Amino acid sequence: MMQEEVCVVLNEREPTKAKMAATLLAHLKEQNITASRIDIGKNVEKIIKERCPKIVVLDYLLGDVTTGLDLIQGLSKLGAERPQVIFLTDEPSIQVAVSAMRAGAVNYIQIDNPNALSTTIADIHSILRSSKHNQESTRRKRKPIALDDLVAQSKSSSALIQRCRTIAHSSSPITIIHGPAGSGRSILAEALFQERGVDSHYQHIDLDLNDLTVESITGLGRKGSLLKLGSTLSLTIDHADADDGELLNFIDKSRSQIWTEEPNQSFLTIGSSVNETIQAWHRLFPEAALITIPALSERGEDISALAQRFLREAHEGSHLKIKPFEPDLMLWLSKQSWPGDIAELRAVVFESSIQHALSGSDPKQTLGECKERWEREHELRRADQLPDPLLASLMLEQYGHRYRLAAAALGTSVQRLHKVISGAVS
Repeated sequence: MMQEEVCVVLNEREPTKAKMAATLLAHLKEQNITASRIDIGKNVEKIIKERCPKIVVLDYLLGDVTTGLDLIQGLSKLGAERPQVIFLTDEPSIQVAVSAMRAGAVNYIQIDNPNALSTTIADIHSILRSSKHNQESTRRKRKPIALDDLVAQSKSSSALIQRCRTIAHSSSPITIIHGPAGSGRSILAEALFQERGVDSHYQHIDLDLNDLTVESITGLGRKGSLLKLGSTLSLTIDHADADDGELLNFIDKSRSQIWTEEPNQSFLTIGSSVNETIQAWHRLFPEAALITIPALSERGEDISALAQRFLREAHEGSHLKIKPFEPDLMLWLSKQSWPGDIAELRAVVFESSIQHALSGSDPKQTLGECKERWEREHELRRADQLPDPLLASLMLEQYGHRYRLAAAALGTSVQRLHKVISGAVS
């Protein structure tokens, strides 16, 4: 079955949208672009996946069934086969528009705009031009991150980059990266791997998001595994505090079998924001190279350069006219506290710049609102609180004494859960 180029999913119970869908299809047919309309129903997502279009023109409110945001999230699970999405809707909410763009939509077009039809057709042509051979080519492959790509305006971040260059040319196969949540530990780990220039496969695993066996993580002990730590695999394990000690002990006992070749072509990088985890790894591997990422509050000179980079990302990711921040706004940004570190700064700059481009809202006010919302949603202050001992014990029992799963269900770290349980027992 030939891949369809465009699927139009509008709430055609409304006459305006039915007319728009019919007109859009007529124009596309004249231009020899294959397209179809999909009726809204419970199986709309399944139908889109079966037709496998390159582009979906999508409404926000899809009857009583679902919303465009839910649908784009479902389609994102297709990975490289995910169609590009153009929102064409009468939903005036700026927050919905921002959410759509952050989810990967190419554009968000108001259907009552006089240029809505021509803009939608222009976007379709633009996407199809960049997708001459297959859909994979419609997505720009991310260039590997190098140390030279990292922002280093401040003294502390310049020293950090220099430290990484030194480590990259050392013989230690294990590197431990300590840095606050949101400081970019995994980005730095990838840049370190690129700097080493070794001929091995690179893989990043976040233990907060994955409940994997040691064998699955390292490739060791798995029959037929082509990627193994120590031979063909370099591995970064972030949020190592989610390990209950099994991985740490396994690496310790297997080190002589893992690193048998000189010079090393396979590296293990461990990342965490928890002091106890860093100390545990460094105790067992004193020869490991240790990198400490300073908090954003300690390198305020980097904030302006980082913000400019995130503005460029917003422009490239949204195709909107993103305006640069005025100097006084950059100064205001640099004087703010960023408890969520670089991750918070990026999210706030990205969202506020898109919101400003869509609505023309006051940039400083929008920045402040996005910052407050980010911190409220992430509940940074609550993250340091220990869970109730009784609840922790019950949750641990429910998950068969698997600390990582119980900690995830409680919204805490494995280290904190161990602390609570040991306190309850004593």
